[in-house]
Amino acid sequence: MMKASVKKGVKKEIVMCKEQLHYAYGHSKEEAIAKAEQMALAQMLQNIQGQEFGHNSHSDSDDGPDLDFELPEDAWIPSTTASKSRKSMISDIYAPPFSLPVEVENHKKINDILHFSLRQQKEEEISDNSAIVSHLVSRCLAAAGIQNRVAYGYRRARQTSSSTPKDAKSNQDGHEVCLLAKTPHVWLTIQGHVIDNTYCKDLPIECRRYLSEHASKCYEEAKLEYTNSVENFGANAGLWSVESVEKVRTVMKKRIEFCMRHPDMALALGHNNEHFYNYFFAMIRYMYEEFGVSVSGIDSNIRLICWWCDSYPQRGKDLYSDTLALRLNNAGSASEESEQISTVNSLSTNSWRFLQCGRCMVANYCSQNCQRHDWADNHHATCLPRGSVSLPPISNISYGMR
Repeated sequence: MMKASVKKGVKKEIVMCKEQLHYAYGHSKEEAIAKAEQMALAQMLQNIQGQEFGHNSHSDSDDGPDLDFELPEDAWIPSTTASKSRKSMISDIYAPPFSLPVEVENHKKINDILHFSLRQQKEEEISDNSAIVSHLVSRCLAAAGIQNRVAYGYRRARQTSSSTPKDAKSNQDGHEVCLLAKTPHVWLTIQGHVIDNTYCKDLPIECRRYLSEHASKCYEEAKLEYTNSVENFGANAGLWSVESVEKVRTVMKKRIEFCMRHPDMALALGHNNEHFYNYFFAMIRYMYEEFGVSVSGIDSNIRLICWWCDSYPQRGKDLYSDTLALRLNNAGSASEESEQISTVNSLSTNSWRFLQCGRCMVANYCSQNCQRHDWADNHHATCLPRGSVSLPPISNISYGMR
């Protein structure tokens, strides 16, 4: 049983901890109160025992593949000992390439945004979606006045497997370790530092440590090369077969290329995923409540134009004249941009708008020909039905449609 004096102290600490909690971290009021009670009890136990608290949550003995992003940076550490304890704390989230070094200007402000993003990705079960996450975080940083750039190419990491096909050697435990394994990836560069803000649920701890120790060498900017003519990948192929690996990488490259070329379209499609939808608005709410800034929204033009030929609907032009005027105003040369804008009559019999993809209900097309071209080029890999909880399974993606 807890002594009365301890209970009284805990109640006092709860009041103090509740004032320190940030509700913008996506927790409900009830969850925040529960966490405040845990924090208060931990604070009291530390005061009673005279010990530093908070090392166990990031212990070296953690064998699980999951990153621990549950705690705010100093949530479990008293303010009087925070800086001392953090030096000895083993934590992936506070090390490169997931955070900026302390010597970088505005590092705390930037890291707060990065850490909140990672926690939200874990909470919403968004894993290994580097392209769309990086673009959203980039906009959040820009809204806060932080210059950044979205970069893409390949990420090299150490991978452990008992059946790695190549570039492998045996380690002391008899497992094969692939030192040169690389995957298509998107990241941010801030003040010359590589920042990887992608939460990966299944990323082994060896890979995370390798990335932290060799952050500057693990990220290679490059154009992603792939082919649209890949057919018959082999439905019964093994996990590490050349066919299955190539298929996965081709789909990843297609999705990344699409997001880099059309970030607003990618963000609009992402709203069909309920987890990303929650993550998107959690980030916007956090930026407004913590920094008083508004994040750049999705370009309204993508709700109008044909996703293949970039044409506008001829009918109803007066209804979207303001949107069109804004696009011309944002263009470098309004006169040249105006000459390049084309209009086409919609095939719809009951609306001036273009018809939409029947699967995602987001992509617009002025004709079936444009839809076929866009499907073959990238939409087959990015189309996302409404209410989805994940991207389309790779096994359901068609190839060789051109």
